[in-house]
Amino acid sequence: GMNLVALEGPVVNRRDGIVARSRQAGAWDVLAGDAVGLNPFDVGGTADALATALDLGGPEREERSRAVRERAKAMELHDWLDTQVGMTAAGGAGA
Repeated sequence: GMNLVALEGPVVNRRDGIVARSRQAGAWDVLAGDAVGLNPFDVGGTADALATALDLGGPEREERSRAVRERAKAMELHDWLDTQVGMTAAGGAGA
């Protein structure tokens, strides 16, 4: 699902791309602080979040990209699976 893509993308990204992610998505808990948060139902706010991500300068872009990549790599498969199964069992969004 999209939560897995949000974590895989930073791992394979070699151009310091910035993740822009819904604050309501499951992967947000892992990426918060370094990804750019948005509300996908707020068109203007989403445009602003994407502009923020695109406008980030070199050192900040590099640092945020590295931090997200390290967090994504640190998450073990069983941790991710437990999170997804827990969300599904609790009636959450799941993957």
